[in-house]
Amino acid sequence: MIKKLLIFLLCLGIGLSVGTFTAFQTITHGLASITYKQGPWKTWHNIGKPSLDPYTHAKLVIHRWLPSSAFETLYFISQEDDTGARLKPKCTYLVKGEELRSHIWSLSVYQSDPERKGNETHNFSINSENILRDRSGNWQVQISPAIGTGNALTPESDQTYTLILRLHSYEHGIGDGNLSPLPKIKKVSC
Repeated sequence: MIKKLLIFLLCLGIGLSVGTFTAFQTITHGLASITYKQGPWKTWHNIGKPSLDPYTHAKLVIHRWLPSSAFETLYFISQEDDTGARLKPKCTYLVKGEELRSHIWSLSVYQSDPERKGNETHNFSINSENILRDRSGNWQVQISPAIGTGNALTPESDQTYTLILRLHSYEHGIGDGNLSPLPKIKKVSC
């Protein structure tokens, strides 16, 4: 009797461990069936839709995001540069892009601790209405713990962060080749 109980508890423990691990991996990294990836950027197909799957819902709850309707806004999230390396809070990155197929877009830095007040500049976001561009319409944003000039975002240097690119009133066509190329994220220095 005790042997059967121990086997049952062992199987239950293994099952809970495997289930917890796979759920965490799915929430954190997504599955191909619920995500779309372009370079370092990833989106969850169901963000902002009534048919929200439980993994996407968990991602939104964990990160305290309140998205708009999927018919209004498309969210792309990145925690890595173009080489696949994790974004580091003490490094400087250059995010370069061309005109995106959306009426308005924004690029924001989300810190890992939402309760912190932030840096003295409070420049955590930039959008298509206030960004400086070159003559061909291309743009670049410096992300650095040092306060920058021009198109610059300044996350706190001691916290990990996530970049979120929001495309508002975007031209539909995720995954069908109609989405304009998303910005590149290049590490400049550390």
